[in-house]
Amino acid sequence: MLAFFVLIKFIMMQNKFLNIVLSIILKKPKRTVTGIVLDYNDDWTLMKYIPDNFVIDGYSLLHHKYTKEYECGKDEKLKEKVLKLKKEIGTKNKFTISLAEKSIAEILKIIATKYKFIEVYVETKGKFYVGKIVKITNKSVTLKDITPEGKWDENFDYDFKDIREIRFDTDYVNSLSLLLKGRK
Repeated sequence: MLAFFVLIKFIMMQNKFLNIVLSIILKKPKRTVTGIVLDYNDDWTLMKYIPDNFVIDGYSLLHHKYTKEYECGKDEKLKEKVLKLKKEIGTKNKFTISLAEKSIAEILKIIATKYKFIEVYVETKGKFYVGKIVKITNKSVTLKDITPEGKWDENFDYDFKDIREIRFDTDYVNSLSLLLKGRK
């Protein structure tokens, strides 16, 4: 298993996975996240998130610590072909960032300049939380959580070591932010 990750890291270092559709299988609980790889570093991969078939829904930032394996088979190649025809691959993105030599705290500070709300998937049972970024330290991010009904909840701290995935600019997150604005 270790040899597999060394090989993947070597391939990624050669930029072989940039601008291709890749499925990343996360462990405990096992689930698959598919997207167009935009950038990566030793700890995180940034993707345009593909929740279903040929639809792009925001961005996903995946923690390598929770990665079980990568797939780039027939399904991913078909999605890639369609997304290239739709000019979703190889074109300028709404959001660009270089992850090279950046900590997750630095990456989140850059994300927070453009996107105020994020989804955070934590280690426990695949649950996720949506909130507004309140504070970022070297070890955690504090969110003012939003309920599924679009109401403010309490502030919660999420340790970076427990975060499996961070999503932003998704339809769900943007919809909750609209609900909040409508309540003012």
